[in-house]
Amino acid sequence: MPTVLLVTDIFGDSAQLRATLARLDISAVVVSPYPEIRAFANETEAYQAFLTAGGLDAYYQRLLRVVPDQTNSDLKLMLGFSAGAAALWRFISNEQAQQFAGTVEAWLYYGGQIRHELNLEPKLTTSLRWSLETQFDVWQCHQAMQHKATVDSIVLPYPHGFINPQSKGFITNAAADFWSALASFLHASSPMPRK
Repeated sequence: MPTVLLVTDIFGDSAQLRATLARLDISAVVVSPYPEIRAFANETEAYQAFLTAGGLDAYYQRLLRVVPDQTNSDLKLMLGFSAGAAALWRFISNEQAQQFAGTVEAWLYYGGQIRHELNLEPKLTTSLRWSLETQFDVWQCHQAMQHKATVDSIVLPYPHGFINPQSKGFITNAAADFWSALASFLHASSPMPRK
């Protein structure tokens, strides 16, 4: 069964995420900023925990420790959300990612911190999905991606965090559409079950 390497946002791994993956029969290796499942009262609390855990640099280093274990797996997709998307952007742009080129895609959602590293060049075919942002010019970031041969960049009409029920930007129907598209993508390449 095809596998997804799912790199979470600042809320990290959760029982709710695991339940969604199970319901959709998605095989995933979940990478979180934290070594355990945590619960947060709000985004401010989650963000503070993320900073305490070392922020984006530490998250990227954590990702570097996990990815080599996927080299001989059925990995089909690297998927990142917010801080996870930014950490994944760094990874797919380094030479270590070259081994996955042509066989693994990357989907990065609302990775606002990518704006600080627009010069990076991903080695994998990458779908970059920006959300509407108020803290920076998302359209400028989108424009910066237009010359990158491996990147398909789109600005979605949704707020940051629209896929995560824990986020204040969560939108039920947009999240459902995302999960449906993910399941279709992963299961389309699965062999038909034998009767």
